[in-house]
Amino acid sequence: MKSSPRIWEAYHHTVIAPRRKLGIEVLRRGQAEGELRAGLDIELVNDLFMGPMLVRAVLRPDADLTEGLAERIVDTLLDGLRPTGARPVGGAAAPRSVSSPAGPPGCARSVTEHP
Repeated sequence: MKSSPRIWEAYHHTVIAPRRKLGIEVLRRGQAEGELRAGLDIELVNDLFMGPMLVRAVLRPDADLTEGLAERIVDTLLDGLRPTGARPVGGAAAPRSVSSPAGPPGCARSVTEHP
């Protein structure tokens, strides 16, 4: 697309920019309501949500865009972006990370426990 700057500009203006703006607004609202940790780079977080889908759509034509993939990406990211001890949507206790000595000698391995 970037080989046709006018088409790219029109596409960016009508498709990309409005969706990016909406995503950033949703994330900022979540941060203001305490659903996301304070201090996160919201624009980077938005890119983290978009990246996996773009990788599968553009760089991995062999990878399926399966039903529920977007939800799995969002749930996975939110598990790591919530404040410590916050409950995920639906009220279940958030997974918590603990250290486990199950790695090589002298190394601890991070494990996520689900209540």
